[in-house]
This record gives sequence, C-alpha cells and structure tokens, in this order.
Amino acid sequence: MAPSASCVPQATKSAKICALGVRIKRGISLHGIALNLNTDLNYFNLINPCGLNRPVTSLSQIMGDQSPSMTDLKTFISPPNARRLS
Repeated sequence: MAPSASCVPQATKSAKICALGVRIKRGISLHGIALNLNTDLNYFNLINPCGLNRPVTSLSQIMGDQSPSMTDLKTFISPPNARRLS
C-alpha cells in the first residue's frame, strides 16, 4: 500500500488558515502543521486547498497589527507549548 498524507484543514468561519498533515511510513508517524502567518495569499488563487472550495487567509489578514511576529509564534509553538496543545 502506498503511503498517504491527510490534509485536515482548520478554518475560520469563512477561510482556511492552516493545515495539519499526518503520514505513516514503515511504522513511523510523521506530522506537521502549516499556519499562514503573513503568507502571500495570491499563490492560493491557483489551487483549491484540500478541496474546500473556500478562500485562504492568514493571521496577519485577520489580526492586522495585532498579529504575532514569526519569532513570537515560534516561541509559542515550541515543544513545551506544543505538548500543552495536544
């Protein structure tokens, strides 16, 4: 059986802001998260992310000046905090 990845979207009320990926290969699980912080959203005009038929957004688009910096976001999603979120 070929390995596969799942696309589990997490969306705001009207737009996708992140995706979680999970893959199991040879008994080893791999996982990841893609969170749009201040992404150039024009690239998403060319695809239909996860087949949702809805737009894509980012934290900076939603939060404006209140959006965290990449450094602050990395600090928050560090391993100790990631364990708290699971």
